[in-house]
Amino acid sequence: MPKQYCSLNGGMTLLQQAFERARRVVPPERICVIVADQHRDFWDAALAILHADNLIVQPRNCGTAIGILLCVLTMLRRDAQAHIVFLPADHHVAEEHVLAERLHAAVDAGKRHPTRLMLLGTTPTAADPALGYIIPGYPSPDGTHEVERLIEKPGVARAQRLCAMGALWNTFIFAARGSALLAMLRDRLRTIVAQMETTIADDAGHRELAKLYAHLPSIDFSREIACGAESGMRLLAVPE
Repeated sequence: MPKQYCSLNGGMTLLQQAFERARRVVPPERICVIVADQHRDFWDAALAILHADNLIVQPRNCGTAIGILLCVLTMLRRDAQAHIVFLPADHHVAEEHVLAERLHAAVDAGKRHPTRLMLLGTTPTAADPALGYIIPGYPSPDGTHEVERLIEKPGVARAQRLCAMGALWNTFIFAARGSALLAMLRDRLRTIVAQMETTIADDAGHRELAKLYAHLPSIDFSREIACGAESGMRLLAVPE
């Protein structure tokens, strides 16, 4: 079973927790959920409360970059000035009110830096080699930092060095103006972005989208889009 449809303690699934996390920031009608068609048995009943227009179904999973691209294009069709917060459905958060405050702060900071992606990083509790790390750059008076470098899944020894030098865990939670995020994706995936824009603009429906997805590679946003694009990001720290 995919992890987002599992529960850590017998209560809500990680997907349901992420949905409630979003409700702390915006009303339900402004929450969209992206899922994969092959997981329909897991999400169909759980997301019955969601308006059909707010459920974005991928024909198959092609990695986080393709999923984010489909989300951004879908949302920008509704609102060309959209500010978007992305919440992966694989976090356990002990103090949701702390994260909610930082999410509001990220949106506000994003309005001051409209061309940047506002990335949330949190203080490591261990030198975990399976997570991503953010090396903070120069701070700004508004409490954000430049992003000096993103590092994905270092070895144990390197993770220890990163923690010692003040690196943060990359939560993969971020806020950005939709147009800025689309520009970042277009810079790395120009042909795929053009193909998907055409498919979305033509209102071609799920069948045509499935034809496009059948030929798409799997692309990871962190490794293949974000790493190397640090100049287009700002960092907002989240307490442990």
